[in-house]
Amino acid sequence: MNLRPMIGPVLAFLLVSYADGEQVCRGGDESLRSAGAAADGIVPAATAGCDKVAAKPEDARVASPQSRTAVPTRAEFLRQIAGYETEVRQARAAHASDATLAKMYGQLASYYGGASMHEHAEAALEQAISLLRGHAESSRELADDMDFLGSLHGVMGKLRQAEREGLESVRLWEGLGDSLGIARSWSTLSGIYFRQKKYEISMDFARKAVAELSGNKEANFSDRVAARLNLAQALCHTKECPSAIPLLKDTIAMAKLAFRANDFPVGEAEFLLGFAYWKTGDVAGAYEFMKQGVATMKEQLGWGHPAYLNSLANYAQFLRENRRLEDAEVVERQIRQTEAVVDVHAIQKPGGVGLR
Repeated sequence: MNLRPMIGPVLAFLLVSYADGEQVCRGGDESLRSAGAAADGIVPAATAGCDKVAAKPEDARVASPQSRTAVPTRAEFLRQIAGYETEVRQARAAHASDATLAKMYGQLASYYGGASMHEHAEAALEQAISLLRGHAESSRELADDMDFLGSLHGVMGKLRQAEREGLESVRLWEGLGDSLGIARSWSTLSGIYFRQKKYEISMDFARKAVAELSGNKEANFSDRVAARLNLAQALCHTKECPSAIPLLKDTIAMAKLAFRANDFPVGEAEFLLGFAYWKTGDVAGAYEFMKQGVATMKEQLGWGHPAYLNSLANYAQFLRENRRLEDAEVVERQIRQTEAVVDVHAIQKPGGVGLR
């Protein structure tokens, strides 16, 4: 199973630096918040900035419950890690081929990434990449691993490395003529440039990614959700926050079709919609969707995932700014309790497979 399309949205979300303490745009409109979805589940991007990337009807094809992506829990990721570390050791002892080992390290990196064990994922990916370089027949795997490593380094704050890796991934996909791979790397670069506070560049890459992924029949819902989250956050930091609102409504509808109701991509999109309302001055809309977003994310990330803690911190800031002091104190207490649990778990974290 390819886990990266599932992990992509949460990595993209971690690249967001929300708590900037400034009102980045105005223009929130009650008509935006109350506008109903179209019959096919799509809310058209009617305001400036999103007209070129409005979702297409085929993006909202109804998915049956059986076809929805089931995002693994952290406990499931940790079980997979324990078993797969053993398999990697056995393969190394048996002198497996470079191609086989690279694929195994790449898969292990996906498990580590899903459990938010970023340093372990980084080491596994670097090992995979070192095995793939120089093998022309492995260009596709190398491009995919470089894109994932760029995402990880973006989350880890290694932004120069992340940018280089994202750009190399694009070049590799271009050499392969793979438009889907190119679009995925554009989406990754959008998140990286956002973290660098290069918001216009971030928006340009996100727009290109959304446009390609909307029309590419091989793209999955996770690809499209991640790209739209990147575009929405860039819009909110280039004075076009009102344009992000219909885009995010579309993204929530898409995420609910693709994932279970309590899966983190749904909560991410809900929270970001609340953030957009906050920054356009719609306090009621902000409260509704930020509260719902953190509640949804808690189902899978409540063990202390950085994306969840980041969302709680921003939610608490919103509550304080709007004089809901008791509610803010409850959220801040929840943050402290969760961080204490995370500190205990960190001591017991798996030790990796001796990649260095």
